[in-house]
Amino acid sequence: MRCSRGSRAKSWLNAVARLAIPVLSIPAFGGDVARNLTLPGDKDWILQIDLRDPLAKLAVHAAVSGAFQRLTSPGCQDVLSEFTDRSGRPLQENLLRTGQRPQEYLSLLSYTDGTGLPPCGRPGILAFTQPGTRIVYVCARFRDRFLTLRLRDREELELALIHEALHTLGLGENPPSPQEISERVRLRCAR
Repeated sequence: MRCSRGSRAKSWLNAVARLAIPVLSIPAFGGDVARNLTLPGDKDWILQIDLRDPLAKLAVHAAVSGAFQRLTSPGCQDVLSEFTDRSGRPLQENLLRTGQRPQEYLSLLSYTDGTGLPPCGRPGILAFTQPGTRIVYVCARFRDRFLTLRLRDREELELALIHEALHTLGLGENPPSPQEISERVRLRCAR
């Protein structure tokens, strides 16, 4: 039996609703309590996610959790030794100063809404930060990509957060270009 576009769209919306309704009923996704999402591991790594949209919070939490898992791999961690900050120090050295392992460092970052800020208006930007700061701004496109329910898009979000984590450790751009950074992250951290 062939489905019309309308019925496929309706089926997709029903699938999203089935996923979203249970999430929206979890207290952690409402109000300020939503900032207390955690990462896996032997400690309670509490994430600072300051987004009003519950689906955006879910998207960021899922992507940070996926990035956390990727950064447990020594191969993925190698990306930290491939880049330096503007003063020439390896990012790995900057990470060591925090006292955290690469995956745990993600819990030191704050994820906040970047909607309406100029970088989010540029095509293809999912998130952004300033080198050396610990605030990652998330664009609405990040949530939209998460809602496609495609594994490739989920991987892209996880890799984007690793890319931004490199910037928070002091990595600037141009040089290296954003595309070069993303390609090296993909090479080291994609599955």
